[in-house]
Amino acid sequence: MTGLEFPDPDQFSGGPEALINIIHEPIDISATLFAQSTAEAWDVIPLHQKDGFDRVTGHMWAIDDWLFSEVRMAPMLFRVEPHHLQDAGSVLNIGRAIRGEHRVVFETGASIVTRSDVLDFGDRQTQYKSISSDQVTQDLTFPRAALGIPNGQAISLPSIYKASSAGRLVFSEWDDLFETLRRGEHGLKRAQLFRFAACVKIARGVPPHREDVRRHVRQALFRQLCLF
Repeated sequence: MTGLEFPDPDQFSGGPEALINIIHEPIDISATLFAQSTAEAWDVIPLHQKDGFDRVTGHMWAIDDWLFSEVRMAPMLFRVEPHHLQDAGSVLNIGRAIRGEHRVVFETGASIVTRSDVLDFGDRQTQYKSISSDQVTQDLTFPRAALGIPNGQAISLPSIYKASSAGRLVFSEWDDLFETLRRGEHGLKRAQLFRFAACVKIARGVPPHREDVRRHVRQALFRQLCLF
């Protein structure tokens, strides 16, 4: 495997149905300690409010080199400066706010407001400033290789909207992953990661050249039909 291709299930012991160990880490720290402990990733200024929520609480799950999180976060101001962008070219971030609001303004002047029905990408290679309310977010940091994107390559990934036909598949797989994690399972099927990555590739408009990508999307479609 070159690192730029979609993973081939046959290379893994036990195949796509094999369980991957889940490492769970609960989160409950003050907003101030969160700002201090994440200083390498961004500058954070907690926006303390009298009698307001002033912590970061939730859960983090590590599955191989995929890192999931679901957290409630106190209002904060974020800044990503040039010195934060070093050695960040091998991963992508995708996430949404399931409650509250996060307004992001990029170096280019473009801006987004996170929403529960939109998944937004970040590549950790872009400067931005943002401000958030008391919010609950779901995030995933995962290897670029899962989408066939070279490390270090500047990218512009469109947001994925739940209202679109491809978006419905992506959100279904996203919700399935987080539901599995919330249940406290000790393992997750590798096929769930494969299905999610394949659906994201299709939503991005990438032609599914490999048979395993098409197979995983078909499995996602079948799973969606079974939910009705």
